[in-house]
Amino acid sequence: MVPDFLSAEACAALRERIDALPSERLKVVDLERSTAEEVVRTYDDRRVTERVAVGGLQDELDKMVRRALTETIAPAVDRGVSWFEAPQLLRYRPGGFYRGHADSDNFFSDEGVWKKTLDRDISLLLYLNDDDQGGRLDFQHFEYSLRPRAGMLV
Repeated sequence: MVPDFLSAEACAALRERIDALPSERLKVVDLERSTAEEVVRTYDDRRVTERVAVGGLQDELDKMVRRALTETIAPAVDRGVSWFEAPQLLRYRPGGFYRGHADSDNFFSDEGVWKKTLDRDISLLLYLNDDDQGGRLDFQHFEYSLRPRAGMLV
């Protein structure tokens, strides 16, 4: 965790630009209906959030993620990162949430096992505001909860 990865001023400036951008409710990959040829996405009641259409901000977001990877994450895990998935910018409106999940694995109850379903070895979150109610990040298996603050990289 890096508390001040972005300054309060940088967060405010970025939020101002983001507030003007459109967004739509986010869908998740439907593992039962997806195939190697086609990824099917669907709404999930465990996730009520919106994906912002970043458009011209994509390069700026990529630079932030690249900086987080090279300055913070790669030294911590003692290895380089060869590529990363395009960052998503999520908007949580009042009442929005994302229930517990794993970013790369899914539990298959019929087999009783976890399986890697996405090529994601490292996940990171960068918070741009902290003026919400609730807004905790819970790591249930580690019995750890965090109240993120603007500018914090997790």
